[in-house]
Amino acid sequence: MWFAIYQTSDGTLISLATVVADLLPAGLAKKQIAPYSAGVQWNRTLLDWEPEPPPPPDVDRVEEFLTRIGGLTGSADTKVRGELVRLLAEHRFRDPSEPYEIKVP
Repeated sequence: MWFAIYQTSDGTLISLATVVADLLPAGLAKKQIAPYSAGVQWNRTLLDWEPEPPPPPDVDRVEEFLTRIGGLTGSADTKVRGELVRLLAEHRFRDPSEPYEIKVP
């Protein structure tokens, strides 16, 4: 049996325990919960586990570049797109937390 110890003011998870004192300090409360497992996070409103959101999708640098410059249509768009795909190769996609610029060592 697992318990979550959380702040009553905002639901912030303080601790997880299998043994909890009957009396907790002021401002804290306990709730019986399912054991923690990978792929879940604490929901301060529900006071329970919820599935973690999926990670944001990788950013396509080709689409990002074409959106920034705008105005290409038809065969020009197709040609530039194809060349960018070849040029960027394995660097075509980036994590959203990475900068737009590609750093060259």
